[in-house]
Amino acid sequence: MMETQMRAMRAMREKMAAAKTTEEHQRMMPEQLRLMKDGMAMMKQMSGMSGMSAGNDNAHCMADRQKMREMHMEMMESMMQMMTDRMPPSSAK
Repeated sequence: MMETQMRAMRAMREKMAAAKTTEEHQRMMPEQLRLMKDGMAMMKQMSGMSGMSAGNDNAHCMADRQKMREMHMEMMESMMQMMTDRMPPSSAK
């Protein structure tokens, strides 16, 4: 599920980058916002799950937790990039 969300976010970033006009960019904003909200909801859900295995510290569990942390960071980086993409372009001086 997390990988599907990441793919959707990457695809949206590519579409936004390929937009040739401001109008095209603006039309994609609602979909981008929906993806960001879905990503935030998923991260909140992941945060709740991370404490469930806190008492079990075997190697397999630790590896799973590390993978979840890495995925969480990747999603946060992607969402930060999406927020940056939402900003109007700055004029070069």
